[in-house]
Amino acid sequence: MSTTTFEPPANHITHAQSHHAIRAHQRHTYHTSVTSGAITPLTYPSGTYHIGIVLLFLLIPPSSRLHCRATRYATFALVAGWHFYLVTNVRALNEAAGFLWGIASAWAVLWVFCLCVVRDGKVEFARVHAEVGEGRERVGGVQGVRDGRAVDGKGSAADVSRGAGVRRCGGSGDGSEMQQDFAPRDPRSFDEADGKRVKYYWQPYPANSPLSARMNWTWDLFSTFRGPHWNWRIPTLPSLPPHVQRQLSSSSPADDSSHPNTSTSSSLQPPGNSQPNDIKDVPVSRTGVRRFNTRATCIRHNLRLLLIGYLILDLLITLSHHDPYFRVGNSMQQTAPSYFPTLIGESALLIRAYRLLFSMTLIWIALRTVFCLEPLFFVGVLGPLVDRGTVGGQWYVRSRAWAHPEYWGGWGMVMERGLAGWWGGWWHQAFRVGFEEGSGFLVERVCAVAEFFVGKFWGVGGGGRNVRWRESSPREKEDANGGTGKKLGSDGGRKEEDVDDQERDRWTVSPETRKFLSVFAAFSLSGFIHASGSAMMNGDGRSHPLSGSFQFFFLQAVGVLLEQGLRATFSKYLKGRDGDRSVPPWMRRLANFTFAHTWMFVTGSLFADDLARGGLWLYEPVVLSPARALGIGVKGDAAFCWGDLWVGWWSGGKFWWLGGIAF
Repeated sequence: MSTTTFEPPANHITHAQSHHAIRAHQRHTYHTSVTSGAITPLTYPSGTYHIGIVLLFLLIPPSSRLHCRATRYATFALVAGWHFYLVTNVRALNEAAGFLWGIASAWAVLWVFCLCVVRDGKVEFARVHAEVGEGRERVGGVQGVRDGRAVDGKGSAADVSRGAGVRRCGGSGDGSEMQQDFAPRDPRSFDEADGKRVKYYWQPYPANSPLSARMNWTWDLFSTFRGPHWNWRIPTLPSLPPHVQRQLSSSSPADDSSHPNTSTSSSLQPPGNSQPNDIKDVPVSRTGVRRFNTRATCIRHNLRLLLIGYLILDLLITLSHHDPYFRVGNSMQQTAPSYFPTLIGESALLIRAYRLLFSMTLIWIALRTVFCLEPLFFVGVLGPLVDRGTVGGQWYVRSRAWAHPEYWGGWGMVMERGLAGWWGGWWHQAFRVGFEEGSGFLVERVCAVAEFFVGKFWGVGGGGRNVRWRESSPREKEDANGGTGKKLGSDGGRKEEDVDDQERDRWTVSPETRKFLSVFAAFSLSGFIHASGSAMMNGDGRSHPLSGSFQFFFLQAVGVLLEQGLRATFSKYLKGRDGDRSVPPWMRRLANFTFAHTWMFVTGSLFADDLARGGLWLYEPVVLSPARALGIGVKGDAAFCWGDLWVGWWSGGKFWWLGGIAF
């Protein structure tokens, strides 16, 4: 690997050094470690080998003999094994690249665990798909429909008695024509937002379709976080548009699935499978997530957030270069920047509050800005290409504005539900389905083992509740999800029902214990994801993945349960003292706000220190810096921030298959 030229760095990092000197030191240490073989540089494609493994497995049709429990579990084992190799041996020269790569790799492990172990994704999952006809006149000799009459490229019209040509969005994706018998103005076959005649339906795994269709379905499943157009969509999203719900309520899975198990035979019931008169339009979810109904609204909103995020992120990163904490991250009590007022600079509490608030704002703005890129690409770039037929119609649903609701909920969720509302309502829910499914599965297995050993070695009647469990309905799961926002439901996704006399002696784990374990399991999975990112940063070995990032998220489970216990105790005290008197809304909101922010003040330094020690805030997120052009930066800063960006080729050392593009 080639090296860059820089001034000889100091032997160790000190808080007095500028961020330029610290980055030079870390580069020198990084290249030395790579040369000695102590670490392996992060390269492409070797960093994504485990992603390729699962994608290849997902391309195997469910009817194949290669699709079985053994291959599903083997796929998960290979993915988890390669992830373990990455976090223990591989580091990135760019701090942000390493952090994001570690998080993405850990999420791949958790998502594959859900797809291959918890469930059989190819059998149980289905997505909203579409068949698109021409609902308006098109030019260039392409025939369309205008007011129920066929229109050719010259503008002449002819009566159309039954429907129009429909392009199948799926299958081969080649735009082949097929006839459909729905009326030109039938609202059940008309996409009101785009002026096109669209027929929506549930599409399970397209086993009999060409490889390109299976690749599209597979990549859609693997790259969709919240599942807005899948039957596993998370409950904090707004509803699908009414015109989509109407068609899905009476649709059946596509005919190109050869497997007998479809989306409706799964325990996951697709949203919208209700009677037409039960359809409800919920453009804003109960957590404040908004749905976009038009392309223009979606693009304007995300462009505004992207521009504002760019400017704020540039200003915050530039200001962080003045603060030794964000360069070194050893302690919140480091000397404050010289421009701070004496009142703040000499107060340990105020300095801690400032740095925690600054760190949280940096994380929030960075994530919000990155999340804007998804809808801008799919809706703003891919959408017009799909409408013109330049890109295959299999991308039609993914390119609709309603398939990309906002990522962030309303801040009022913190006021209404405290710390649980922070993580389950306001904060982004990108990994929620993995936390719900993964924690539910793990808790189920732990409880089953506990019940077995208690019954075997201690007999029956162990004090637990005698219940039998059944799968909750989607509505029950959504109602139960109001607790922490990190679980499938307060009872792990199951519901108790009556049992006969022969089963009443069997000891079972109580629902309260299951809920307790589910909260810890969900936040532990979150800690695993973020600790993986911490481990892959090039922080000269100074990051603490377990005692930093993982411990922070684990303690959030303690906070959520502690807050719920205090709330229940206080409410019970008021009722016992004053009869049926309830807590006033203003008092409840004030208590929720106070507890959530107090808990973050106490535990937040674990995560913030870890990010700063790992060098995350030394990265340059913008290519041109207006703030530094105005002279806000430190000595040596320039308006062009990517002058020392390094991307090269690494041969792989002893193993050629580890070589590739190094970041």
